[in-house]
Amino acid sequence: MLLLSDQPERFPGDGVALQERVEPGPVRLYLYHLASGAGKTITVVIENLSEENLYARFSRRAVPPASRDYYHVAQAALLEYLGSSSSLTRWVSPRGRAVLDEELDARTVPPGALVHAIYEFELDQPARISVLQRGPGEDSAAILGKLPHLQATHGGAGRGAFKTADFEVTAPAAYDTASGPARLAVADGKLDHWVEGADALSGRPSRDAGNYGTLYRFKLQRRSTDGRALALVMSGNILQSGGMCKGLGTAVKVGGDVVAVPGTGNLSGPFPEAVVLHQYPPLKAGESGVIEFMYSPPGSACLPTPLLLIPYKP
Repeated sequence: MLLLSDQPERFPGDGVALQERVEPGPVRLYLYHLASGAGKTITVVIENLSEENLYARFSRRAVPPASRDYYHVAQAALLEYLGSSSSLTRWVSPRGRAVLDEELDARTVPPGALVHAIYEFELDQPARISVLQRGPGEDSAAILGKLPHLQATHGGAGRGAFKTADFEVTAPAAYDTASGPARLAVADGKLDHWVEGADALSGRPSRDAGNYGTLYRFKLQRRSTDGRALALVMSGNILQSGGMCKGLGTAVKVGGDVVAVPGTGNLSGPFPEAVVLHQYPPLKAGESGVIEFMYSPPGSACLPTPLLLIPYKP
């Protein structure tokens, strides 16, 4: 289950931006919000809907510091998410409430700063997950029932619960460098459709316009019958140069390495500027290899961010 909390992207005031019931099992929560007002806290509350103790066991957790440098925060979140694991646990009494992450709940955020967090955890009881903004000094669990439910306006990719959280990407035939350059279309809303779900606060269908928070696992066979090597490359969106998005900050896991995009700084310009993620040596005649990597659409980016396969002479 994927929970997306990105509307209203900028909180218009204190309130609840997401509230979803989840059943026992694995959950990924993707939180992306801008704070409003001084000294605000954007946090997550979990409610135990059962008569038994609830345990949440985390497998991944990414909570970079809030900042007005949105590209940097997006990159930092994905670097942490793809490159680390978590052994954090949370316990909630029967019918009780608790903050999901005490570190996040203890932070105060400057106006306009981005709070971006990604959590993966497993629950053993049904629960309700709420994302909210509150004022300084307030108790998040206690004030939850007093806060207004906010409308899904003010920008953002969407909000709600989505049954599709992961994709496995394969191909019916091996990619051959002799066939020339190729583009992998990811999260463009056309060739790769955006996932659909529902928003419990509004009672309406919802979509994730960009598949933010989803995880793509690529596993493609490759050959090089012409003896050429291969580069896996990411570029900014070709439309970015005339739009709001001026760059890209993200990370991709290739094999066992997490690659920052770009490698230095946090801003990669629009197409044709590009970043080489990995280089694959030529294969001998009759041999085959594997192109394997993990990708999650980055926040603060105009999608799609093209993934390119480019043959070259070593």
